[in-house]
Amino acid sequence: RDAARLIRHFWSWCFLGCVMGILGGLIGAGFHHTLHFVTHLRQENGWLILLLPVGRGLTVWLDKLLKLQTNRGTNEIIDAALDGRPISPLIAPGIFLASSFTHLFGGSAGREGAALQLGGSIASLLGRIFRLKENSRRVLIMAGMSAVFAGLFGTPLTACLFTMEFASVGTIFTPALLPCYLAAFMASRVSLVLGVHPEVYFLNESVSFTATANIQVLVLSVAIGFLGIAMCFFQFVQQHQTVRTAADRLRKFAPFFITHIAGRGTDQSGNRVFFHKFRHIQPDHCIFTTIKFSCQH
Repeated sequence: RDAARLIRHFWSWCFLGCVMGILGGLIGAGFHHTLHFVTHLRQENGWLILLLPVGRGLTVWLDKLLKLQTNRGTNEIIDAALDGRPISPLIAPGIFLASSFTHLFGGSAGREGAALQLGGSIASLLGRIFRLKENSRRVLIMAGMSAVFAGLFGTPLTACLFTMEFASVGTIFTPALLPCYLAAFMASRVSLVLGVHPEVYFLNESVSFTATANIQVLVLSVAIGFLGIAMCFFQFVQQHQTVRTAADRLRKFAPFFITHIAGRGTDQSGNRVFFHKFRHIQPDHCIFTTIKFSCQH
């Protein structure tokens, strides 16, 4: 029975990954061609930038029409990938049209966050159609983000690994490997057939991989890693510094040391945890961590 159940789950995820890949490829290709068209139209008609306030008004009206005023953008999609909460399917058309308006009138907007929102929204809708449980819906949302990201940028391996890291800092959510892999590579093939080619950059000078160069890259990588930690550190402090009175000596850094315990104040540092924000990472965590859960639909 266990073998039959595992085989059934395997083919179920193969099917869902391929379906999500086809949808992601179609959406990614359509999004790419739409942005290319509106950007070319703006470049040919420079006066459109004067209508940028009109474009802003259109996006606000669109949010009200689709009831997306409380939408938190990419953060909402990432939260859904963490806990499997349902996402409004109206996010997909909303972000598609809003991004198109922004590019048409010369606004500044990236495509990465839009790709994640498009994929997450469509995947959540697909999860409702197939009546997936919470854990399975998490995996499908990751696959959806991988699919549209790969379909838009033509980078399936990056899209696959990128979304699998959302589950926990510094770990790979390996249960999502199969659907994310299938969805990303299927989407990249579909978008390639539809005329979306990945960006190719040529180096004018050859790069020699010497010991000195490798050490410089290593030092740069470590420095960027510490910079990212510092940014998270101070952002977390900023978010929590006004919640309650800070400890006498820890002051603004109290949230990093003091756990959230009902009935205790931040001036009571008897039960403290260093780097409270990263408390979910255990010392024995490896680079690849397998998380066991039920994949029943």
